[in-house]
Amino acid sequence: MLRNHGLSGVSIKVNADRSAVLRGKVSTAKEKEDAQVLVSNSPELSSVRNTIQVISEPPQPTAIIDPAKLEGDINRALRNGGVGSVTAQVADDLSVTLKGSVTSGDQKDRAFQIARRFQARGMPKDRIFVIE
Repeated sequence: MLRNHGLSGVSIKVNADRSAVLRGKVSTAKEKEDAQVLVSNSPELSSVRNTIQVISEPPQPTAIIDPAKLEGDINRALRNGGVGSVTAQVADDLSVTLKGSVTSGDQKDRAFQIARRFQARGMPKDRIFVIE
């Protein structure tokens, strides 16, 4: 019954007094609780002791972002977005500074919208001049 519910890492031992012991390892507290509920609903058992261990999965390594690649990606997006007169400089801490000049506030806003789509640290710093 446990395996049918995706709990293949769990086993049950039923004692002579009809008490049961749940053993094994699961990856979430919900799986531990689900096993307890499944077995507790059995009328043949007098009690259930749950000794299942919750073993969390190791965290997935976060991707390392290369500042130079990020800078190139943002600058390419700025050119493709029609604000090629603005360039992005990305520091080692992934903070971004936008530099250049544009002919309208809308172009400046568009440059910031484009830059914010990337995984940079904080808001881009503003070094853009509007020349009308």
